[in-house]
Amino acid sequence: MLHRIYRLFPLLVVGIAILVLGNTAIYAEAGKSQVITVTPSSTDVSIDPGASISKSINVINGGKGTFAIALSTSPYHVTGEEYDPQFTQLPGTVDASEWVHLSTKSATVTGNNDVTIPYTIDVPTNAAPGGYYAVLFAETSTDNEQTGVVSHNRVGNILYITVNGTVKIGGNLSGDKLPLLHFAGPIQIGTKVSNSGGTHFITNVAYTVTDFKGNDIFKATFDRYVLPQTEREIKSSFTPQSVIGLYTVHRTATVAGTLETLPDQKIFVINPWLLIAITFLLGILVAFPLQRARQRRRSRES
Repeated sequence: MLHRIYRLFPLLVVGIAILVLGNTAIYAEAGKSQVITVTPSSTDVSIDPGASISKSINVINGGKGTFAIALSTSPYHVTGEEYDPQFTQLPGTVDASEWVHLSTKSATVTGNNDVTIPYTIDVPTNAAPGGYYAVLFAETSTDNEQTGVVSHNRVGNILYITVNGTVKIGGNLSGDKLPLLHFAGPIQIGTKVSNSGGTHFITNVAYTVTDFKGNDIFKATFDRYVLPQTEREIKSSFTPQSVIGLYTVHRTATVAGTLETLPDQKIFVINPWLLIAITFLLGILVAFPLQRARQRRRSRES
């Protein structure tokens, strides 16, 4: 009996190997990654009322497999200072996504290839001057010939549309007060740019940190859209490399085309371990004379 089992053992091993390899191939096929990107990621256009403009996006397949994409448009707005994107229409506003007309609603992209999708933006003749916003989505859809579960990925191109005419432009720059004393880790720097006008603008935010000698030790710049009637916070951070130091933070930003500057702020940085060592040393320096004084007093008393 055992002899028969041993004779069947090689067949059993081969069978298990076939099952394992077969499942591996199936899951590998089912798990083909869908690497999709769209370029450009945003489009900024200015159009007269009643006019049209033609544009296009490129949907890029960065993977090996072929997949279908579905194309659509949605309204676009943001919430909060962090600019969380929302793809619904704000009450009382115009849905600019209805102005966008795609040449097709679906396409197929082969591996390591791309497809160009033309579209037009048709502005109504009665559109008021100002900023309007929409997003053009490209989303992968499941290939029915493929087994297993395929995740859907969605990428978008934000449309910043300005209808030409007389539009109020303005804004303001502000920033939270930075800590005067910092012990360890990165220091958060931020500014808030508000837009009180009727259309968007791009703000260029610049941060510079100098040491006590005036040498630049950190620089960062950001270009960000600021939508009308919103306030956007732009953050950065730097990590001091020295255990102790005095730094000055400079913050500037362009607001509706005008360069504005926040007052410089100084930050004193000290590593907590250095602070502990200094405290310990001071404790020794204070305790040693006290101990000597006690010893002298006891010797006199005796």
